[in-house]
Amino acid sequence: MLQSQASGGQSSIASGSLVGPEVEHPLVLTHPATRARSLLLGSMVISGITTLAEEDSRALLEELLQHTTSAPYVYSHRWEQGDLVVWDNLATLHTASPCDSSRHHRLLYRAAVQ
Repeated sequence: MLQSQASGGQSSIASGSLVGPEVEHPLVLTHPATRARSLLLGSMVISGITTLAEEDSRALLEELLQHTTSAPYVYSHRWEQGDLVVWDNLATLHTASPCDSSRHHRLLYRAAVQ
């Protein structure tokens, strides 16, 4: 099955695959090492902004996500054997691309550097 179909095209929240209680986080984060500020976004896990009405919250999150995922800010990698891609998990909005595992072997290692 393609990864994008794993939860029927729904977010983790909508599909019920996100386990655990809802937790509040700030919308703007400060990176602990660089002190750069970034937005905590992602339709897969962000359910709303607590200080806004639901409709306003949804509209703002959609606008921010559309802007941050527009062409000037997107890097899409065409994988070749032996490739290695590294990103700062605290400051990069990222998602997996679909992978046809019936045709392609995919090996993923996650490493954390402190």
